[in-house]
Amino acid sequence: MKTLKLLPLIFLLSACAGHNDPVSQKDNSADTVFTQSRVRTYARYYNGLDFKVVSLNLFSEGLSPDNDSLHNTGTNLYFSDIFIDTAATAIPAAEYALDSVPALHSALPALYFDGLLTGSCLIRMRDGAVEDLTLFSGGKFSVSYDGDTAVMDFRLETAEKRTYHATYRGIPLYDKN
Repeated sequence: MKTLKLLPLIFLLSACAGHNDPVSQKDNSADTVFTQSRVRTYARYYNGLDFKVVSLNLFSEGLSPDNDSLHNTGTNLYFSDIFIDTAATAIPAAEYALDSVPALHSALPALYFDGLLTGSCLIRMRDGAVEDLTLFSGGKFSVSYDGDTAVMDFRLETAEKRTYHATYRGIPLYDKN
């Protein structure tokens, strides 16, 4: 267990390497529908916090996640740290808020920790290369279930108050770490 160390960001760091623009200039008001997801469980990762931590990666049509890299063209919505109940075996149905202070049913916004970018961001890929990066400073998302199918609705915003809406409906792939 780490003392206030953030989760490894293999997807984010590999996708964002060399990207110097901290906030995208793209208009993110349009909706994105995600078709694939991957959830990685990190258990009780932070000392002194009684939460299980999971990361969530959502992928749009056309984007191919392969192990810990992204290929082709599409969009990846990434949350490095989502805080859930320690007994949960999946991301529980609930409302989640982006907050820099870890709490049950919250997720970290985009922030830098020890010089590394972590938190919540949107990565647009074109032909396997990062085309655009958007950092989210606030917002909320909901998770519900229809049988085994997760239904997620995201309403996020940047520091410049640009809004972003996305949805996902599908069965998440859970990786155990």
